[in-house]
Amino acid sequence: ISPASVGTLVPGDSTTFTATYVVTQADIDNQQNIQNTATATGTYSGTDYTDSDTESVDVADDNASLNINKYADDVTEVVVGQTITYTYGVRNTGNVTLSNVIVSDVINVGTGMLSVISPASVGTLVPGDSTTFTATYVVTQADIDNQQNIQNTATATGTYNGSDYTDSDTESVDVAD
Repeated sequence: ISPASVGTLVPGDSTTFTATYVVTQADIDNQQNIQNTATATGTYSGTDYTDSDTESVDVADDNASLNINKYADDVTEVVVGQTITYTYGVRNTGNVTLSNVIVSDVINVGTGMLSVISPASVGTLVPGDSTTFTATYVVTQADIDNQQNIQNTATATGTYNGSDYTDSDTESVDVAD
């Protein structure tokens, strides 16, 4: 608070004190208005006189959202035994902290198995931050024989205030003729 005090305040005069507060991510995540009560105290003839005033500041409405971008390290003319590495970039595009962020990936077209996605989860993801997950897929002879592109859809999920928020992205990898 500035100034710390005023020596004398004569009748009819006023003075202004200032203080600042930096809004935190926890304030937004908690979705509670910021309440502040100021109390002024002055002394006359040994007696303290006080007055208080409370101000409430609304915090931004919560907006939980995330975005996933999925990339394969090779998307053209893959061959039997080739390992495709999938990278999943997940970004918190909202204004609240997401927890238990995970990625799931389903092979829509393809005969092989996707590896375990790593990491299994990310505990928290604050607004604006991103994280990366990875998985691999080994091209099978059946993939080549079927002559259908390997296609799979990844979904990122994050939790805020007991609700799940998701986004999906699909990648297609061409198999060799």
